[in-house]
Amino acid sequence: MSTAKCFLKPAMARKNLDVRTYAQATRVLFDGARAVGVAYCHPAHPARVRAVRAKREVIVACGAINTPKLLQLSGLGPAELLHEHGIPVVCDLRGVGEHLSDHYSVRIVARPLAVQAAQHHGAQPVAAALLLEIAAGTDRA
Repeated sequence: MSTAKCFLKPAMARKNLDVRTYAQATRVLFDGARAVGVAYCHPAHPARVRAVRAKREVIVACGAINTPKLLQLSGLGPAELLHEHGIPVVCDLRGVGEHLSDHYSVRIVARPLAVQAAQHHGAQPVAAALLLEIAAGTDRA
C-alpha cells in the first residue's frame, strides 16, 4: 500500500483538489501575515513561476529539510538570516530552521520468520543485532 493509493486516489474526484505533478514549491504567498497561496515551478521550466491560491488554508508538508527551507524562502524565519539573503521578512521566527536534522534511519522492525532473515542486514549491524535479539525473545522495545 502507498499513501497515494490509500489517501490520494479516493480524493482525486474532489472539486477542491488539483494535483500538479512535478510541481516544486518555491515560496508561500502572503497577504500581510496570512498565507494565501503557493508559488511553484516545473523542474523543466524553473524560470516559469506559477501560483495557486488557497480559499481557506495553506498546508506545508515538505519534510524535515524542505519545510524550513520553504518557510525561510517565504519570509518566515530569523530576520537576520533572511536579511542576509535579501528575503523580505514576513514574520521574525527564530526557531525556523534551528536544530535542523533529518531522520537518518527509520526502520520498521518486525519479528523475522527465521534468525537467518536477520543476518541479511549485514550493512546495518545495529538493525541486525536488534533483529537477532527480537528473534531470540529478548525484545528491548
